[in-house]
Amino acid sequence: MSEYLVFRLGSERFGVPLGSVREIRRPPRVTPLPEAPVWLRGVTNLRGTILAVIDAGVGLGISDVVVGAEGRKSRLVVMREGECDAGFCVDGVDGVVSLDDGALMEAPDTLPDPLRRWCEGIAAVESELVTVLSPEFLTGLQERLGAGR
Repeated sequence: MSEYLVFRLGSERFGVPLGSVREIRRPPRVTPLPEAPVWLRGVTNLRGTILAVIDAGVGLGISDVVVGAEGRKSRLVVMREGECDAGFCVDGVDGVVSLDDGALMEAPDTLPDPLRRWCEGIAAVESELVTVLSPEFLTGLQERLGAGR
């Protein structure tokens, strides 16, 4: 059995392995960076560490519009994969769910890229579908940033 943090982007629900989540907090003040990709909102100072702040919907390719972080339920999910730390702006956090190892169904080929590349599968949670992401999407976004896209 594995545990996942479930969050919302618009009306869609996503899950990430709980072991990759460092903390969840209210969206911080963000300093924009010149010529940054649209999905990179900027950087913030998190207890003395500079952290990239990413619009999760745009970064995952499910939205073309950067969503404001003004909502009362908006959160910053701070994650770590390998040596890569980043904060992802999400519309809300639903909580933690436990899934049996066989609970993930194969994702359809119609998912947009890069979402399809980082999707581990889809699970039914409380009669809704949750797209489970690999924590490797952090390093994938870091590679896109290094490539200047």
